[in-house]
Amino acid sequence: MLAVWRLTESRVIAAVRGEPCRPEIPPDAVTALAERDGRPVAGRTDARTLLVAVPPDIEALRRTDPGTARTWRHAVRDVLGALMGEGARVTGFSGEGHYIVERTV
Repeated sequence: MLAVWRLTESRVIAAVRGEPCRPEIPPDAVTALAERDGRPVAGRTDARTLLVAVPPDIEALRRTDPGTARTWRHAVRDVLGALMGEGARVTGFSGEGHYIVERTV
């Protein structure tokens, strides 16, 4: 995985200043991986913008429920990995615990 942090972008400068930055999520975004009762649930992946959930505290989950932590790791790997393998890219992280993933046009 390649991470790019464009230091001159306004949202990066705001983050460095400690200013909150809520990425815009288009209304037609779909949830490719959701959380239900603490466990991952796969969803649709046929949209331009997708949301991929992650657990709120994976470290605590690893200590208290290693099996569920492993299930999350595999689910995120499978969904996010497949999307990135298709050329999609992570463009942000929502305040609700989702990677924001954009397909390239």
